[in-house]
This record gives sequence, structure tokens and C-alpha cells, in this order.
Amino acid sequence: MIRFLALMAVFLGVAAAPAAAQEGAPAPGDAFDSPAFQTFLTSEYADRLRREALQRSMILHQPACVEVPRFEVLGTWPVAPIIIGDGDVAPTTGVWRERLVSTTCEETATENLVHTFTSDGQRTFLLVRGTTEADLETQLALINEARDVAATQDDARGCDIIRFTNTSIGNRYGDGRWLEHWTANACGEDIVLDVMFQPHDGAATTYEISPAR
Repeated sequence: MIRFLALMAVFLGVAAAPAAAQEGAPAPGDAFDSPAFQTFLTSEYADRLRREALQRSMILHQPACVEVPRFEVLGTWPVAPIIIGDGDVAPTTGVWRERLVSTTCEETATENLVHTFTSDGQRTFLLVRGTTEADLETQLALINEARDVAATQDDARGCDIIRFTNTSIGNRYGDGRWLEHWTANACGEDIVLDVMFQPHDGAATTYEISPAR
């Protein structure tokens, strides 16, 4: 929970600057597609940020595993404009999201990360695992609500630690809605939630969370 509150604070601070009109689409003047930033994304520095985040994920999901994670970047999307100077080895400002497939101790997982560079420094945050298509703002809004719904289920009674281990697409509908399955682990018991997303033109995506039928 703490990391999501921290990420929300960082995200809101960066969002005060001019941002992309839509997550995943660079804004005018954004250096996301520049050679300098694309070179940074393939650098050992960027890989170190990813590896350190994956090792934090291992502490949550595979505490007994001591392997160095192997990973492949599946996609990178801008969230807030990137600023990087020619010749610089890293951005000075920017937020972007990445999806990786990681393998450690014979377990493969899809991981989602957010990298932030601000005047206060650099931080990389873990989001929920899996193939969710919810944008960053929507994920930050719903994560604690989803955890609260999971906590009301019988299998979660008396459990103080609930973490989400996977998300996947369940169905798509003609009106733009889509259904996702979010799997939570509560002290060894899996709880599956259905999350229905409704996009809105020019407004935030809304959602409904319920236990899976």
C-alpha cells in the first residue's frame, strides 16, 4: 500500500507539468522517441533499474529465491513527458511504464513497472503483475479498493497481507467495456476478483469490482 501512495504522490507532482494527452502517446516536445532516450532504454543503467525492481518483487512473491532475475522488455509507454539532453546518460524528468516477462527459480511472471525521474531523484515502482490494460491512473485509484474487496472474502479472514499475483483479460464488449480477472493471494489462499472497466472520452476510466462468480 505504501508504494502506491508514494507513486500517487510522485505521479500527481509530475502531472502538474504538461502531460501527454493520453498514456502511451508521446506529447509534443516529449523526448520519448528521441535517439538519446531510446539509447538510455537499452543501457545497463536502465537494466539495473529493472533488475532492482524485479528483485523487490521476488521478496514479495518468491522470498526463498536468490537467483538474479532474467527478463525481457515487452513494451514501454510514456506517461508524462520525457526530458533528456543530447549526450546525457539519463532523463532529467519523465514518467514511463514498462511491461516485462521475468523468470526466476523456474517461475515466469509478467511484471509492470513505472519509472519516474523528477527534481527529487529517480524511483521505480512495481505495479500489479499480469496483463491488465488499466492505465496508471486507474490502477492507482482502484488497487486499495480491490484489496478491500478481497479482504471481505472468507478465504481472507484473519489475513493481514493481501497481494495481487496476476491480472488477465476476461472479456471485451462492443461498447468499449472490458473485464479483467485480478488474482489476490491472502496468506496462501487465492481470491479472484472481476474488475469491469468502462472508458470515457476525455474523462477517467470507471470500474466496478466484485468477487468472481
